[in-house]
Amino acid sequence: VNSNPKDQDAPTNLNNACVIYERLFQYGEATRCYERLARDYPDSSMMQDAVWNAARNHRRFFEFEDALKGYLRVAEDPKFANFEHRKDALGIAAQMVDNDQQYAKAALLYKRFADIADKPGDSAQAFSFSCAAYEKAKDTTKHNQCLRDLIKRYNAQPEAGEYVVNAYLKRASIAEQGK
Repeated sequence: VNSNPKDQDAPTNLNNACVIYERLFQYGEATRCYERLARDYPDSSMMQDAVWNAARNHRRFFEFEDALKGYLRVAEDPKFANFEHRKDALGIAAQMVDNDQQYAKAALLYKRFADIADKPGDSAQAFSFSCAAYEKAKDTTKHNQCLRDLIKRYNAQPEAGEYVVNAYLKRASIAEQGK
């Protein structure tokens, strides 16, 4: 790859090197390799997996900023529209920003995940995480509105029953506090 980067097999050969690094437990080298593959061969069929694998490795080694960049790229870049891990990347990114106390951003990502979740229960859970993010941000107005939206959206879905009940309880608690 280094001696002939324009060779038609260069992306495949580079990907093979990345996989070998991982099998040798040299994750730092593997991550740099995947990043190079994504950067140098953006039109390669292996580019999407390279970005995903680099993000996973960054997260594995607590390099959260780089991991988040990778996951958000997978979740938001139109080049990944049909990528098998797109939904997972969105969910992981939402959890990461929530853990980093970026609650407003987490709430939006959780809502986006709720929109694409396959199962109604998973969708309702993600939406409830969105409401919880507003609560952690101490934004009572958005928290209350989110709870109202959750009830309206999931009230008729049996799989979402516990989230709807919890939303009613949270709204009652907000009302008791006079907010």
